[in-house]
Amino acid sequence: MRRTTRTTWPIAAVLVLAAVGMASAECAWVLWYEERGWISAGLPLSPSEAFESESRCEARLAKRVAETQRFVADLNHGAGSTQRFQQTVARGGATVTITTTDAGDGSVWKIDMRCLPDTVDPRALSTRRQDETKR
Repeated sequence: MRRTTRTTWPIAAVLVLAAVGMASAECAWVLWYEERGWISAGLPLSPSEAFESESRCEARLAKRVAETQRFVADLNHGAGSTQRFQQTVARGGATVTITTTDAGDGSVWKIDMRCLPDTVDPRALSTRRQDETKR
């Protein structure tokens, strides 16, 4: 019986350490946000919120899209029945782009949002692309 106990403990310890290692290997997800145009002076690409999983990040992204759509609907309601503000939502890869155009003066408001693992910083990717284009 003693021999079994001696072999069981090292195996149990390895399993516990493996589980801890897998848990720490899981990464958080970050909702990145960038805004340009007539609503504000613009917000540079920056992390907005962090989540424990990709699905939670994507759910929050969908909620932010819906909030923006309601905001523009309220703007249109305030402008009367003229549908002055036209809005499109497009998804390209990980990025959702919301474009709102003012039919009155043609000005544009753009929002880009994306969920990425916390190990990825899209600002570094963007800077690298700009450097490569200059060459």
